[in-house]
This record gives sequence, structure tokens and C-alpha cells, in this order.
Amino acid sequence: MEVFMRYEDIKNEMLKDIKNIKFKGVIKADMSGILAGVKNAKEELNNLDLEYIFLKEDGNSVVIGDIICKMEGLPDQLIKAEEIVIGKLAKTSGIATAARKAIDLGRGKCDVIAGAWKKMPKELKGQIQEAVRIAGGRTRIIEDEFIYLGKNHVRMLGGIEKALKALEKIDLKKVIQIKGETKSIYEEVKDAVKFGADIVMIDTGKREDLKEGQKCLKDLGSKSKNIKIGFASEVKIKEVPKYTEEGVNYLCIGKDIIDANLLDMKLDVIN
Repeated sequence: MEVFMRYEDIKNEMLKDIKNIKFKGVIKADMSGILAGVKNAKEELNNLDLEYIFLKEDGNSVVIGDIICKMEGLPDQLIKAEEIVIGKLAKTSGIATAARKAIDLGRGKCDVIAGAWKKMPKELKGQIQEAVRIAGGRTRIIEDEFIYLGKNHVRMLGGIEKALKALEKIDLKKVIQIKGETKSIYEEVKDAVKFGADIVMIDTGKREDLKEGQKCLKDLGSKSKNIKIGFASEVKIKEVPKYTEEGVNYLCIGKDIIDANLLDMKLDVIN
């Protein structure tokens, strides 16, 4: 006969002889990176009734072996605390680490945007946005209010000219996605500038398209002097330097930041 025991039953049986003994533990970094998620971890740890202190806070750098948190509690409390702290920190710290790397590679020459958070489950969106913010990055193209005209808006409204004309009475900055669907990249950028766009986002992932967009802005001269240009679609963190040197104002990096590896860490119980 197969015997099935729930995890809780097994854990209680295993710890029954030491369940009332307090132990000390430390959460250590197993990788170098940027911490994010400490605030959220603290909020959940407060429900466990154990003693803890964080030696590192959101935005702090850690290297392998750094102690992030010290704690003291009963065995069951420490097991739950490990799950909470590592669960709240590992993924978001990985995202913050990737975002900081991209920002550092940009050397202040362009704004790095991590916009892929919009495609994540609702319960994760806030954590991802916070992790990017902690790293010094952005999840919006600009902080002020603006209107984003994506490809579907352009399709439904009948092209770039009509899409921008539909918004001509609205006094907000306008960002438009350029994909070369209705005309060449050059001509789409030209229309975007003519009909009121403030930022053109070349969202094809093709370097030659970016160059076409930049050529158009250069050819337009004074008509485009206040127009900013962005680039998106499958951009890799390692590519940031070459794009910054090419004069991109906004670089949207999606998967390479949001899909970053965990920042590995572990709980060590101290005898």
C-alpha cells in the first residue's frame, strides 16, 4: 500500500524533538549583484514572530559571501523565513542586477527602459517595476504624462498621419511606434515628425532601420531638432554600448532584463 504524507506532516515529525529550540541563521549571497525586494521581505517576516535584522537594503551591492540578513527563531520559523526572504529577493535582485548593468553600459548617454513588465502576470508587475526602479532604471519612456501610439492604434486609425491627427488637440507628449508597416522606416519617421510626434520608437530590432530613422531626422534638419529617437525589440544588454555610441536617446530592453537569472542566495544555520 502506498503511503502518502503531506510535507507539513513530514516536517513536523522530523523537527518534533527540536521544535522549541531557537537557532540562529544567516542569509548569504551566492552571487554578486544588486539587492531588490528587501522591503517586501521585511513585511512578510514581521508575521513570523522571529528576530531578524537586514545588513543590506534595497539598492545595495552584494558580493559572494556577504551576509544579507541575520535571524533567530524556532526551526519552523527559520524554514519559513528562508522561503520568504529568498523568494522575495532572488528574482527581483536578478532583475535589478541586469538593469544596473545595462544602465552602467549606457554611461548616461541614453535612457534604458525595461518595458516588458507589462507582459507579466498582474501579481508580478509591481515587483518588477520596483526592482528596475531600485537599480536606477525606468519602466516608462518618460516620467511625465504622455500618449503612446502603438502599432495597433496606427493600424486601426489608418496610418501614422491619421493616428497623430486624432490626438492633435491633446496637449501631451506623443510617442509613436515605428515598424515600417505602411511605408518605409524613413517615410514613417518623416510623417511622425510632420504630424506632431515627440519621440519615434523604432521597434523592429533591425539596426539598419534605426540608421534609416536617424538619417531621416538628420535630413529634416531644424524641423526635427527636438525629436528624440528610441530603439526596441530583442535588444541585448551587451549591445548597449554600440547603440549609445550611435546616438539613441531611449533603449528599450525587454527579455534580457525581465528574464534575468536569479541572484542566488542561501540560508546557513549557525550551530
